[in-house]
Amino acid sequence: MTSQVDEKNISPAQIRAARGLLHLSADDLAETIGMTRQQLTKIENGHVSPRAETAHKIHRALASMGIEFMSNDGVAKRPPFMGFFDGVDGWRQFSDDRYHTALAGNTDFLSCGGVQDDFIKATGEDYFNMHTARMVAIKGFTMRALRPLSYTSPMSAGYVTHRAIPDAQFPDSTFYVYGNKLALISHRPSTKIFVIEDSEISLSYRKQFDALWDAGRPLRVTE
Repeated sequence: MTSQVDEKNISPAQIRAARGLLHLSADDLAETIGMTRQQLTKIENGHVSPRAETAHKIHRALASMGIEFMSNDGVAKRPPFMGFFDGVDGWRQFSDDRYHTALAGNTDFLSCGGVQDDFIKATGEDYFNMHTARMVAIKGFTMRALRPLSYTSPMSAGYVTHRAIPDAQFPDSTFYVYGNKLALISHRPSTKIFVIEDSEISLSYRKQFDALWDAGRPLRVTE
């Protein structure tokens, strides 16, 4: 049984165990929380005690990836969780979820498919601009987006890098990977978003995305 462990008391053993459960390298965790690998290694080996702010960053980053901290100095992975968002209001809730996930230190988002411009406009230009601005303001945030070669949308954000693959090879539905979450999105007949929170599933889709990304070609869009 898990309990709410004071993040200031996160132990070196818990950090090491959490990384092991997530198959997360020390380099990746250190980059996520904004420190060097050498600094993180000293904390994990118990050579130094992290400041409260650093302990908070480590705790928040690992918790956002699906780790629960137990009072017996152990850790566990949260079971897979599925959420559902529907329509315009659901898209706004989904956008809020992505924003808070990025705030937790998960700053490499993947998007395969995108959303039709008319649907983005339906969410409201003010909301779209607000969401874009708050994502831009997150330090280190980036998104890689795969699109079909025929993609001509003028709507994009400055933090997005695009690549394209042939239309015939492009998936019919959209997927996002953000943090330890995978979102599967269907736009027909209406937009429905299914979100699975599971590190193994999200990592599997990251690998698939990277394979498509490596095979793609640069695509310029109008900002």
